[in-house]
Amino acid sequence: MLRISVIFILSFSLADALSQDRDTAVVHSLFLIGDAGEPYMKDSPLGKVLSEKIRATAGNSTVLFLGDNIYPSGLPDQDSRKYELAELSLKTQVGFIRGLNTNGIFIPGNHDWQHWGKHGLEYLSSG
Repeated sequence: MLRISVIFILSFSLADALSQDRDTAVVHSLFLIGDAGEPYMKDSPLGKVLSEKIRATAGNSTVLFLGDNIYPSGLPDQDSRKYELAELSLKTQVGFIRGLNTNGIFIPGNHDWQHWGKHGLEYLSSG
């Protein structure tokens, strides 16, 4: 079954949110991305679009990865045969913002927490 991931890239200006004056300079841009942990994301246009949008901000920005950063169940142990593919998902996401003037924040989703496993917190901290 093919999973369709929903990717949202949202950018907003704190200056616009706090001021009615549309001529106010953008203070900070925030980009929100969820479900970017599928291996096929490496070949998607998301990275190119995200990089272009970040460059267009010409200032401070943050990319918030909203979880499910590695499908299907987080980053396995390094000796697992699934490790390289899982690591590629993270490297791809980091690559979207590498070299840009932005911050990246990763929030773990249910897949990152050992897909709801009872040792999810331990799973997160061991990677």
